[in-house]
Amino acid sequence: MRRAELPYHWIAVVERREINGNISVNGIENRNVDAVPSLAKEIQTLFNARVEIMQLSSIKFCAQTLSFLLVFLYSNQRTLAAIDRMIESLIKQVRVHQVIYLINDVKYPGQENAIVQKICSRYPTQILSFDHTGQYIIMNRSSILFVSSLETTEPPYDVELEFTKNLRNMAWDTFISRFLLFVLGQNKDRNLDYLLKFAWRQELIDVILYQVDVEAGPPNLTIGYSNPLSAPGLVHQYNPFTRDYHRELFNPNMTFYPNMLIDLHGYTLRIGLVHFPPYSDIVQDEISQVVKYKAVFGKLITTIRKASNFTISPVIRSLSDYGVLLNNGSATGMLADVKDGKLDIIAFGGFYLYSPFTFMVRILKFARGFVRDFTLIPSTQLDRTSYLSMEEACPVVPMISTTYILLDISFVITCLSIVILIIAIWLFTFILKPDKRNTIIWHPLSIGLMILGIPIPGQPIKLRERLVYGCILMVSLFYSSNVVAQLTSINLDTNSFKEFTSYKDLEKSDLIPVVHPNMFNMTFSDGNEVLVKLGKRAIRQPNYVQYCSERLLARADVVCVIEDLCARFLIKQSRTSFGKPRMKFAKPCFWSAIRAYILRKASPYTSRFNDIIMRAVESGIHTRWWLEYTGESTNMSKAMQDTTDEVDIVNQLKDTTYKSDFFLLGFGCLVAAFAFVSELFIFSWRTKRASQVKVLKVKVADDDD
Repeated sequence: MRRAELPYHWIAVVERREINGNISVNGIENRNVDAVPSLAKEIQTLFNARVEIMQLSSIKFCAQTLSFLLVFLYSNQRTLAAIDRMIESLIKQVRVHQVIYLINDVKYPGQENAIVQKICSRYPTQILSFDHTGQYIIMNRSSILFVSSLETTEPPYDVELEFTKNLRNMAWDTFISRFLLFVLGQNKDRNLDYLLKFAWRQELIDVILYQVDVEAGPPNLTIGYSNPLSAPGLVHQYNPFTRDYHRELFNPNMTFYPNMLIDLHGYTLRIGLVHFPPYSDIVQDEISQVVKYKAVFGKLITTIRKASNFTISPVIRSLSDYGVLLNNGSATGMLADVKDGKLDIIAFGGFYLYSPFTFMVRILKFARGFVRDFTLIPSTQLDRTSYLSMEEACPVVPMISTTYILLDISFVITCLSIVILIIAIWLFTFILKPDKRNTIIWHPLSIGLMILGIPIPGQPIKLRERLVYGCILMVSLFYSSNVVAQLTSINLDTNSFKEFTSYKDLEKSDLIPVVHPNMFNMTFSDGNEVLVKLGKRAIRQPNYVQYCSERLLARADVVCVIEDLCARFLIKQSRTSFGKPRMKFAKPCFWSAIRAYILRKASPYTSRFNDIIMRAVESGIHTRWWLEYTGESTNMSKAMQDTTDEVDIVNQLKDTTYKSDFFLLGFGCLVAAFAFVSELFIFSWRTKRASQVKVLKVKVADDDD
């Protein structure tokens, strides 16, 4: 029988440990289709169709899924008995969540029914058949696990390797981490290390091959599970970190899938790094060799390396080489290197952002019951670890000088009260009916001067006028002193800076926004008209932090869209020698996002990295790393040590204050005394001069007589 004509059957067994949330199970209808010419091609086509529709669901799950790929070629009763014993032992160690049974051939319905009845009696089971036409349905990505196996009798076939490669494609959009592949053949002495090593090149780490020796013969449609026939079985395993391949006879008590990620035995990981303070600070020697990893993400990768025992092969790039995620699903820079397998991890704490895709899916066309035409939906094939920090992207603006008159609100209230009082007294004068010879003192301006304590020409004549006049003088005692006191608190602040309290203020300022290309859509594409105007003049700069901060300090004509932690670090570092800031935050911030390590989809290292990152966050050590690097902890400890000198400092400030106050008081008294004495001399001089003029006029009149 040629390999293309072998009847293949797939079964998917899924174990799920839920951490948060529930998962619904979508039903699967029976489908029929004739035998397909190429197993690998059809599985790939089916997978691509599944991926394109699943992108529409946008469902996120917080779970770990164990998948077991089982492929069965039914030959006789002995094969089924061996497989049955393997499944029984596996069930004792793992908790099964769902079974998905896939079949494209009904040559042996009796054997199929026996398997299906055994599984359905224990677990929720969905059956997917290619024997009928129909619509492909959407399934949860944590339960869409296609599990299969091969029949082999000779050295490796391209179909075997291609099928193993497709396992990676099936795991691409799931949390799959474990596989069980049944290999049915007549040569039990055959090594299968090539298949396991090839699976590792596809980043399938937990793969077990169970080899069953099949004897040729007609199929037996009756299966006695109570007295199964014995069949030899070999378990093949491979540790890629120690390059240890071994096979052993099946033992029901053997341990399946040991955690190999606990110790990587010095395995080399290609890690992309960027010198990007305050997140990642790389110290290199004269020959560009990394000496030390500093800052939060640098210390974290060092901690993970020690805990997992791997070797870092650093690939140091500039921030401009980080790359962007394009709207067609492709990537550039370091992100493309991770996608293509040139890098294992990007570990400097970058954002994982992309442009939202507009999904357009055509109606699937079925040719003989199988998907033949579909529209591929873009996907980046990238993933991230658990996050260490949630940050806001905020505008950072230069310190633009301006002048403000600082006026207390109480002064405004006092002035309004005086105006109301003047109007009230002026209206009362119509009832008072003052003497017509002295109406000037009841003019509104004169009333205001009296309230402020300023003397006016004239005096009241009638008794009722004198009573009202006396009341005004009593009121003036309060208002005049209050106004004078408040006028001393009015300051002309020539050292103030322009405030930005809205997006409209940024738009009117003519400052040019500088933003990373990945952050552009999230910042300026939310339908806000003001943000759209800002986006039209924005500069997209991959090396946005260095470019924008240097231009802001040199020309003060840009607004930097930077994460708040990075912005605080830049504001602190850019202070003048006198400690004055040269840039500041504007309000409000645009959006918030998380920082994490970037890996490929379904990377085998994701779960191990997440465990260590979670412990670092829960223990608070990542906060300590941040404070140590930015110097905030040093400043706080120094402030605590200086509390003993606080009394001396306060006393010194008090001494300086009262000496200045007494100096001003004495100087003011001298000026007032000088003014008072000057007024006395002037008054005496004017009196003598007036009397001399009167006497002279009298003498002239006597001479004429």
